[in-house]
Amino acid sequence: MHASILLAALITASLSVSIHAESPVSRTETKEVVTFLDSLGLSALQNLQAVEVWTGGWSQGADGTRAERSTTVPAFLINDEEDRFRVLTLWRCEMTLIKGTGLRNAHRVRYEARSVDWLLNQYFENLGQLGGWIDGPLPSDLLQAALLYKYTTESDLLEWSAKAEARLLEAYGNRRDKNAKDSLGSAVRNDAAHYLLQLRLALFGDPTRSWLHIQTELKAYLAVFKEGVDHDHARLLVDGIASYLKEEATKPLLSHEEVQKLPKDQQAVELVRRLRLQGMPQTAAGDNVVGELLKLGHAAVPALIATVDDRRPTRQVSFMGWKAWDHEGRLQSVGDQALSILMQVSGKMFESRGQSGVFAASSTGPSKLKVEIESWWSDHQRKGERQFLIDVVSAGGPDICNQARTLMAKYPNDAGDAITAGFAKLKSPADRHNLIWGLDRLKDAKIISLLRNEMTTGPSLECRAGAAYSLRKLGEPDTSIAMLNEWRNLLGCKHGDGTASVIRHLASSQEMPTVLELIKTMPERPVWARVAIIEDLAAAYDKSAWNDNKPSSNEWKMMVEDVLASSLSDDEEQVGLSGVGYHDPCVGDQAAWRLSQVLPKEYEFDIGAGFAAREKARREMLKHWHQKRGKSWHAAVPPGPLPDSQRNRVVSIRFADSHLQGTGTEQAILALKGRDVNADEIISVLCGFGEKLPPNVNGLSLRFVRTTEPLGVRATVWSRRGKHPETWQDFSWHGGIDLNQKAVTQSTSGSRMHQNIGKPEEWKAFRDHMVEALKASSTSEVVIRAGVRASIDE
Repeated sequence: MHASILLAALITASLSVSIHAESPVSRTETKEVVTFLDSLGLSALQNLQAVEVWTGGWSQGADGTRAERSTTVPAFLINDEEDRFRVLTLWRCEMTLIKGTGLRNAHRVRYEARSVDWLLNQYFENLGQLGGWIDGPLPSDLLQAALLYKYTTESDLLEWSAKAEARLLEAYGNRRDKNAKDSLGSAVRNDAAHYLLQLRLALFGDPTRSWLHIQTELKAYLAVFKEGVDHDHARLLVDGIASYLKEEATKPLLSHEEVQKLPKDQQAVELVRRLRLQGMPQTAAGDNVVGELLKLGHAAVPALIATVDDRRPTRQVSFMGWKAWDHEGRLQSVGDQALSILMQVSGKMFESRGQSGVFAASSTGPSKLKVEIESWWSDHQRKGERQFLIDVVSAGGPDICNQARTLMAKYPNDAGDAITAGFAKLKSPADRHNLIWGLDRLKDAKIISLLRNEMTTGPSLECRAGAAYSLRKLGEPDTSIAMLNEWRNLLGCKHGDGTASVIRHLASSQEMPTVLELIKTMPERPVWARVAIIEDLAAAYDKSAWNDNKPSSNEWKMMVEDVLASSLSDDEEQVGLSGVGYHDPCVGDQAAWRLSQVLPKEYEFDIGAGFAAREKARREMLKHWHQKRGKSWHAAVPPGPLPDSQRNRVVSIRFADSHLQGTGTEQAILALKGRDVNADEIISVLCGFGEKLPPNVNGLSLRFVRTTEPLGVRATVWSRRGKHPETWQDFSWHGGIDLNQKAVTQSTSGSRMHQNIGKPEEWKAFRDHMVEALKASSTSEVVIRAGVRASIDE
């Protein structure tokens, strides 16, 4: 016997023995699973080329280069045409993909040939994630393993088959751990019934599949699965399609051009009939059924109400979710489409809307939803639109925002009194600021008085900021003064909801004194607030959408450039912030990126570059800015090069603030200088800090960076001022390690009560990964981030 085959056979046997010793499942049952899957007539994968499907976009590779790449989907190629190709995923889901090279269009994709070993390895390395980026259904973990076992067994991939069988039994064991009573065979059958129906739901969104084709596929499904909820759902879909086919045989759907020639009431009826096609590509210019019905407005309401209980399917299906248990098809019914249009026309959120859906329970008479809509329409007809809107807005109910906007647009003379009366009845700050943000559309004395009162006495910062914005849009003065007072009051306090709105209001004001006041305390603000100032100032560099696109003066542009350039040296990172090709950028990175956007001929910056490259680029930008302003500038002299044997030596420690001065934590950190980075010592510093917090400090963040120019490790320390937590409050910790811009491990994170923080065993995985990362060659870029802090922020 060939050595590799013998080894695979031994692996298979050993896996079977070890797993079956603890499991009631026999080898016969796993074979029966394959036999059952054979009976379903699934598409075969044999003789198809394994491929990696790539979506378009820029991202950072493990080798430090930035190129066109993204997360990918392993699949098998079915056919390849000039402008598109069709693939079959491991889970027998067919996908038609449009070819293209447009880097800014994530829907334009390509593929590259791969080996079967590569494809299978992707599954075993990415359990629970593989296929999560496709616009299609995903099976349960158990069914994934069963389908994989079927494929590897049929393809004589013995070693992979052994792994697949082990994975199948593991998934089944997890199912039994959750008190499931199904045998392996029945569990797979139940999951297959659900998933195969999902595959047929996907057909509704495929314009190449006719109603007749979909109905045939559903009937074949019913022939295999003869009972259960999924059977009942499939039967409903078959009956719905049958009614379409019967109806259209005697009364075909009219074309878009034919519909346009009818009177408006008849147009609505025919357009509503065409909702069944919603989701398919438009067949002709302007053939937008929803748009046409919205144009008809109230004239379409009777036809829409008549259809709101129609549970027959449309061609609108979506698959939203990242995991198998949340990646199911949402197939919309004609009634769903009608309800959506009715809510837009009426501006009302009907309370019974949750009863809609293609699989909603049917009733003998009109549904509660239809009765509710008919009651609204009757009231609307009896009072007339003007009085109806006045009454609804004055009542201050849940629909006040949409109705107030309609009232301001159609009956502006009546809006002031109604909105003032309704606003006084709103209790929730969320309802208040939702209405406030839309009151910039009508210059009315009553509304201006309401907004001025809310800007000074509103119950939440978001309300006060929203009122200021609406007043500025109405041309009222002094809004910046009110928001500057809010900004001053936030200093030393927790920044929360509404802070971003205050920053945006001030940064977009295009008023020099206002912005100078905004940035005066910028270094003392939280990192995310500093980033927000940078982003909003850059957005207002030439003109601001938040200030009616008012053109900016040269003086303003120069000031914005100075603020951005002055922030280039701020290297505190906004941990958790990420985009295509980068993660955890520092404030200086954000400033550099924005500078390169507003002045691309002068500043060049790649936010997706490595740590050292970004740092070097920021220094060059800072040098250019100083020279442009006629100021002298001398870059800090980096420490001298170290021999390769000392590549992990801590050559510098910088404290970004003085909060730890004279504390034991400061002494412990300073003791690291001149010695090699030691994982246990770093963890000891963090745990020691958590065990004995310095006065008025409740957080500590450390960053250790090793780059090649110069070789060695530089440490930066940030502390967080705030009162100490009580013993019952959470204390959180976090850690992450990057090697060549690639995370070498899942971030370490967690929380414990205050008295339980400071346990080295909580950091074990982080420690082990740190040790391994520091062993990487001297050409590797290593970034270690770790910290602890109280959950309160004061």
